Amino acid sequence: MKTRKTLFILFFVAVFFCAANLYAAHVIANRTGAIRIEYPDGTLQDVGIDESISNLPSGSIVYSMDSSMTVAPVEGYLTVTVGSSIAKVDAGSGVTVYYNKSKDASYFQCEAGEITVHTGGLTTIVKKNEEVEITIDEETGLPEVRKFVE
Repeated sequence: MKTRKTLFILFFVAVFFCAANLYAAHVIANRTGAIRIEYPDGTLQDVGIDESISNLPSGSIVYSMDSSMTVAPVEGYLTVTVGSSIAKVDAGSGVTVYYNKSKDASYFQCEAGEITVHTGGLTTIVKKNEEVEITIDEETGLPEVRKFVE
């Protein structure tokens, strides 16, 4: 009987800690507009500028609809979509993203670690203190990347 209780307690503790790791402790700061969140189960949530964001499950996708924001997961990872570009932001990395409608350009400014940005068939590594501007060439339809270093 004592062994069964011990096993039950160990099982409960293991489930508790595993469940805690499924959520990406995150910082989404400096939002200037609305965002959309797609949870790993496919559920969508629109979040207005004045609405708070609860902990997001690791693997969630955050769409920057018409705003800039800073994303810095402490655990797990989040995917950030800006325009036609997608970046995976792992724990320990941080990025400020924004979209310029008039230029149809996506911007990723890496503040910590490094991120990988995918646009069409192009993959760009952005390291700490680097910023990239990504546009799509109107004639060829191919992505163009301009990299800036602070």
